[in-house]
Amino acid sequence: MTDRLLHRPKPIEGESFEGYLLRIAEANGYASGRWVTELAGIAGRVSCVAGDVVGLAKLLGHDVADFDIMRYLPSPWAGKRRINLFNGRPVNRMAINLDRPRVCPACLKDGSHLRMAWDLAPTAICPDHGTILLDACPSCGKAISWNRSHVCLCHQCGHDLRDAEASPAPAPANAVRLTRLLLAKAGLAEDGGDGFPVEVRALPLADLIQLTLLLGSAGIGLPSGAGHWPCARLSAAEMAGLVDAAATVLAGWPDAFHALLDKRREGAAPGRTGLEGDFGRFYAALYRDLRGPNLDFVRTALEHYATGRWSGGVLTRRNRRFQEANQHSSRFASRAEASRRLRVRPETVDDLLNAGILDGIVHRAGSRRAILVDREAMTERMTGLIELQEVCRLLRVSKAPAKDLIAAGHLKPVALSTRRAPRIRYRRTEVEELLAAVQGDAPVQADRGGFISLAGALRRLSFHHLGLADLVGEILAGTVTVRALLDGKQGLAACLFDEGEILTLVNRHKVARGDALTIPEAAERLQMKQQVAYQLVKAGLWPVTRAWESGRAVRLVPAEALAEFKRDYIAAAELAHSVGTSARSLIEALDAQGVKPITGPGVDDGRQYFFVRVPAEHAAARTVFPLGEAASF
Repeated sequence: MTDRLLHRPKPIEGESFEGYLLRIAEANGYASGRWVTELAGIAGRVSCVAGDVVGLAKLLGHDVADFDIMRYLPSPWAGKRRINLFNGRPVNRMAINLDRPRVCPACLKDGSHLRMAWDLAPTAICPDHGTILLDACPSCGKAISWNRSHVCLCHQCGHDLRDAEASPAPAPANAVRLTRLLLAKAGLAEDGGDGFPVEVRALPLADLIQLTLLLGSAGIGLPSGAGHWPCARLSAAEMAGLVDAAATVLAGWPDAFHALLDKRREGAAPGRTGLEGDFGRFYAALYRDLRGPNLDFVRTALEHYATGRWSGGVLTRRNRRFQEANQHSSRFASRAEASRRLRVRPETVDDLLNAGILDGIVHRAGSRRAILVDREAMTERMTGLIELQEVCRLLRVSKAPAKDLIAAGHLKPVALSTRRAPRIRYRRTEVEELLAAVQGDAPVQADRGGFISLAGALRRLSFHHLGLADLVGEILAGTVTVRALLDGKQGLAACLFDEGEILTLVNRHKVARGDALTIPEAAERLQMKQQVAYQLVKAGLWPVTRAWESGRAVRLVPAEALAEFKRDYIAAAELAHSVGTSARSLIEALDAQGVKPITGPGVDDGRQYFFVRVPAEHAAARTVFPLGEAASF
């Protein structure tokens, strides 16, 4: 059998198995490499199948192991998957191109043999010469075939492929680098991973091919996701474009990947929402086809995009592909979630969006409408605009003093206008700035050190109808100084004051008594019980001021206020006595005419009923009371 082959050249390092058979056929004058296998009793192609090549090894004078290294045999660990070994590295069978061979004219000039590297389907560029490989004769345009008699000649027209001109423009630099990295992973080139992230450089060959096909297909607009079918259907020029698109994304990772996702969204079908609506099979392929922890960084980049940049919907527990930490971290929140977080009605969320207070978008899918609220803007509103309760917590004061600060203009409320009652909020920064202005550069100390606390200062001020707003106003005006801050306290409660300064403030605001009377003195002048007098003060019928007498605070009623009260109001008992009836009969008669008391047991739990004098006297004059009722009173 060996006598029938006059020439049996040895394989060249890195030579393709099919190319080696073609080179033997050319040396012995056969029409194609298939004649060589037929001489060895092999009916079909054995490059990618586990066939018996013992006869071929004897025919060519080589060991079977030498051929097994050159062939792309099925992986013994593949199971049902179509996995073959390419130079010992497992790859998908479709990633091996034996249907449409490619050549590099410049490489053929350097050595007239076909390289194994050209059989890798994503290899459409020669990394050594930076040109796109040829898969068709430049003379006749026919596809290059394995069924030819010469390594360097076209089987159709006989054109010498070594004379073919290089592509008009060199291949893109990123595509060249990615091709070199692919071949380096296949053990056929030096490392070419410069310019790519470390996660990409660490990928094995099969994962790198899968990622290249996924990103490249999306980049050139193929709808197939991450499938391997482009390997068998794309020409060398088209595959070079796919590799360039993938290389551009990988070189600019992750920003370029996010830009690719934006581009994919532009072509999404109208009327659909969600990740699958925006990205279709491309989204599923990221989790279904890119398996294994080596490619987790791709899924992480998608999740970062979905949580920080995607505006096509919200993430929920149904996004089970996502890491649990990212399932509720999307850029947008649903209308219902915004309603819960802001503690307002869903209709109020609509009002806040329409008013521009919140940012969001509206997605329409047929008759359905999805309202998405920007989480960052919502968080800003939640942290930047706070309720009165939070104001009190920051300042460490109760609601009444906080309201005094607001009424005095030290804090300005913000009304969130809606079609319902406005919701009042306050700016956190303004509260913090007020606190910083009050505390100033006061030192922190462990004890009071002879100073009085805020509570002590307010007790002294309250005797003269002064409060926290007055004290803060004096501090901001520079007449009172916070001497120190008590360690362990926060807010205004940490402030310590000089007692002398507080007393000076009190003296400046003392009210001169003049002809004013204390409440017991006013009761004695009007000949009523003191309990009734305090009732009139509580009802607001007697205005009072505060004064400091003999080291204690007193409440005073101005004499003119008593005269005005005597003129404008009258007790039910006094009016009943003047018309000769009982107080009960009088109150019933006046009530029948629509005249109501302004204070008393049935109004505010006071001890006596009082009426506005003029309408009560007119109503009593129009009433005829039975004789003898006065005696019962």
